[in-house]
Amino acid sequence: MRFVKKRLFLLMIILVLVMDFTPSVPFIECSARSEEGEGISGERSSRSVYTATGQIERITGNEVVMGDSLMKFSSSVSFKSSGGKKGKKISRSRFRPGTRVGFSVNSEDEITSMWLIK
Repeated sequence: MRFVKKRLFLLMIILVLVMDFTPSVPFIECSARSEEGEGISGERSSRSVYTATGQIERITGNEVVMGDSLMKFSSSVSFKSSGGKKGKKISRSRFRPGTRVGFSVNSEDEITSMWLIK
């Protein structure tokens, strides 16, 4: 019985250490890119053009918070319904806290396009 308790105690310590040193996963789910630069994920078609997804926590005129990340909109940002490159342009007012979105960014990490995910 004593051996079992020691073994259980050691397993618990190992589990705690593994959990402590495991990096946390950010809320924004980055996706892989194909050679054509299109986003790939099981959640959307391979024709998609956005590279990451997230849920809007807060949105203002020139920035959005998704998870714990604050991102700025580019000056030429476009808002679209889902539907890949040919997604219909829609009003920014359709994007509210709690909305699940896909987005693409430019070299300055500014959001250039944002799509509704249904």
